[in-house]
Amino acid sequence: MHTEVVKKIKRIRIEKGISPLQMSEKLNIDPSAYTRLEAGKTLTWAKYLEEILNVFELSPELFFKDIGSSIKITNREGSYGGVNMHVENLYADNKEKMQRIEELYQQRLQDKDLLILQLQKMVDKFTS
Repeated sequence: MHTEVVKKIKRIRIEKGISPLQMSEKLNIDPSAYTRLEAGKTLTWAKYLEEILNVFELSPELFFKDIGSSIKITNREGSYGGVNMHVENLYADNKEKMQRIEELYQQRLQDKDLLILQLQKMVDKFTS
């Protein structure tokens, strides 16, 4: 499946007229890292999948429609389905996790701002 995914990423990138350099810029990664991703030398495509699909303006369902359809796997409920079902579950799970990470990140930023304000008040109190 990995090989099919990276081949499809490359094919769609070429069809859309996007250079590897432009793609690396859109993903905010080093051009050599993108080259390794597209060459299949790394599994980082999974890390950047949501961003790649956004660049291509594709849904996960459409992207994975013809990938790994002959492979059968067990999903959480114990039934069998194609890889597409499994990838959709992974995508949904990771999307929820990424949203939670973003929420926690925003909370930490608020905590930092509050701490800076409190420290500034203490400094002002001791210096005045």
